[in-house]
Amino acid sequence: MKVCLVADALQPSTGWGRYAAEITRGLINAGVECVIASPRKYCDYPELTEHPNHHDIRSFMYEDRHYAKLLCRNIRALKRASAGCDLVHCFVEPYLPALGLLPGRTPLVASLVGSYSLLNVHPPPERFLLRRTLRRAAHLVPISAYTEQRVTEHLPLGETSVIPLGVCVEDFWPHRQLPARERKCVLSVGMVKPRKGLHVSIRAFARVIKRHPSARYLIIGQIIRGPYFDRLKRLVADLDLETSVEFLGEVGEDEKIDWYHRCTVMVAHFLSDERAFDGFGLVHLEANACGAPVIGTFDSGAEEPVIPGENGILVKQHDVAATAEAMDRLLSDPDQARALGEGGRRRARQLTWENTARGMLDVFRRVVDEKRD
Repeated sequence: MKVCLVADALQPSTGWGRYAAEITRGLINAGVECVIASPRKYCDYPELTEHPNHHDIRSFMYEDRHYAKLLCRNIRALKRASAGCDLVHCFVEPYLPALGLLPGRTPLVASLVGSYSLLNVHPPPERFLLRRTLRRAAHLVPISAYTEQRVTEHLPLGETSVIPLGVCVEDFWPHRQLPARERKCVLSVGMVKPRKGLHVSIRAFARVIKRHPSARYLIIGQIIRGPYFDRLKRLVADLDLETSVEFLGEVGEDEKIDWYHRCTVMVAHFLSDERAFDGFGLVHLEANACGAPVIGTFDSGAEEPVIPGENGILVKQHDVAATAEAMDRLLSDPDQARALGEGGRRRARQLTWENTARGMLDVFRRVVDEKRD
């Protein structure tokens, strides 16, 4: 079987990048003949950068945020990359309009990852092409049941298989000295933007610190300088949290792993609305892999990895009181925090990249067999 895999930046620091890279590596290890179409200069996996059949395309994330430019600058490269393949799999939605214009003989499998899969976030020309491509696709792969639900609100879907993201537990237990678990440390990991709900979790922490004066709250992730970050800084100052809340910005993988091991609880208060949502709680699963309990939200992609009472706690979105109560419970009860952390390690062993790649390969085989039939 020969497959063309279309992705944006293959980087472990982004959900898109880690998802596409881990599946690509898994398929190659399974003996699948892979053609990679992704931006070479934004590939942080040496074995994929040096892959003998790696076609360079423009990046949506870093170069062409305009769909028409992305389409025009990539369609020839995508046509060359997909020539002679048994199927094309698109990992991220911005490339789907271009792929929908390719000759229809090669089956298309499309991942549905998050907000960009919603028709209503696109202007009419892009919306038309995206709808056309999704209808043409031989199979759709939402990364969570929640993602599937959100997309079907706008468009009836054909053949679908929910295949969740995964984690490699061994990557989060490297062979070096790891820090000890702290008693009063709250952690958030993710890009600093409104749908990550940091304005909710900071307000919740302001309530918690009254009962736990020594607690601290560390926030890791890319900081986009602008109104939202300014709002968060003002909120921290207004709540008199400047000595206990710290924005660390982007950190390396080793430092991120250290913080997962050090924190008492990892909170990612995802917020969903009509135009944006998080399709899967990968940071919840990563924290679980390190034995940390997690807090997430209902009606979001966090529902896929987090099983309430087993590896974490889910709360209603925008609910400051419920988020504060969940934080307080885990800071006050080390036994419960430890039990949820142990449940998190079990959950991380269930949702592995090997299982994700295996599920994807099963879809590929079905699609190719149906074409032959």
